[in-house]
Amino acid sequence: FLPFALYEPFANSWNHIVMIPATAFIAVCLFGIEELATQLEEPFTILPMQGFCDKIGANCDEIVSWAGQGQDDEADVVRQNLEALMPSR
Repeated sequence: FLPFALYEPFANSWNHIVMIPATAFIAVCLFGIEELATQLEEPFTILPMQGFCDKIGANCDEIVSWAGQGQDDEADVVRQNLEALMPSR
């Protein structure tokens, strides 16, 4: 319906020949807006989400594997610090 809407504004041009590039330009602009709207709706289709998730999972596994390591040393340090701050009565 776009060419019919442009018919009257281009009434002064010869044989309405200017309508062809004008219609093409407006159509390209409208398709661009449509593509932008699609990208805003689903922004993660262009990102490598599987790679991100795999890396996060590997980091979580590494953090969980540290659990319990060095706790004995840490308890001794905490006990020594508490003894230094509050001497026995």
